[in-house]
Amino acid sequence: MAHIAFVMILLIILLYALLENFQKRWLAVPLSCVLGGVAFAMGAPFAFETVLGLPKMSRWVIPVITFVVLTGVMALDKCFIGLQN
Repeated sequence: MAHIAFVMILLIILLYALLENFQKRWLAVPLSCVLGGVAFAMGAPFAFETVLGLPKMSRWVIPVITFVVLTGVMALDKCFIGLQN
């Protein structure tokens, strides 16, 4: 399946480059959906398998996510305070 991912990434990069060249970036989402059909035609499975519950996380995941979220909120707060003056 790795070859399908490589081809899809290459096609999406070329698609965005062409759309930017023609200044039609708004077509990126619909045409990317068409590329999904190309991946399906190449044999990519169309199945989603999930299991119940939370994924296994190390003991550092929750503190790191909390730190990233809080520092991002503080950075946004500083931006908006600067805009009010």
